[in-house]
Amino acid sequence: MIDLNAKVEGANRVSDFTPIPNGDYQVVVDKMTDWESKVLDINVNTRGADGKIVKGADGKNVKTVVKDATIYSANVTFEVTQGEFKGRRLFLNISTHPDLMFRSESILWAVGQKDTILGKMKEAVVGKPLTVTTEIRKRPFKQVDKTTGATTYVDKEYNEITKFAKPSLIPNEEFDV
Repeated sequence: MIDLNAKVEGANRVSDFTPIPNGDYQVVVDKMTDWESKVLDINVNTRGADGKIVKGADGKNVKTVVKDATIYSANVTFEVTQGEFKGRRLFLNISTHPDLMFRSESILWAVGQKDTILGKMKEAVVGKPLTVTTEIRKRPFKQVDKTTGATTYVDKEYNEITKFAKPSLIPNEEFDV
């Protein structure tokens, strides 16, 4: 066992975080962090009696402000298990925000869990196989020049998981997110 008095050498552990191509990948849930809570004021999509999101006259979703909402979030890491990108990792943030619960529900469904207490989700999904579909997206990334202090923003590419499905050995169902 390694204790805090152990001497270790520095190592350059460069990982490849460039996005993998759009497509379907067989993955396993590698790990999930513990849920962390925050108290926030949040905007939530307003839903009608039919459960559908209400649209305003401008065509945009009508939002309701919820003050001091306790929201839990966790990070899920998936590892590609087959093909050219075997060993690469994909990342997803999940949350109990009412507009983001579909992510947790989709993962649970894809690994074959009919229902699970969210606090026990890690035990229910880690090590389980599923299929995900990824797309490359871009988002602004802040860069600060170390010499001048000037701030610029550049588009950084990343993989976004857009679909979850049961592993290819369990045919016929997909769940779009």
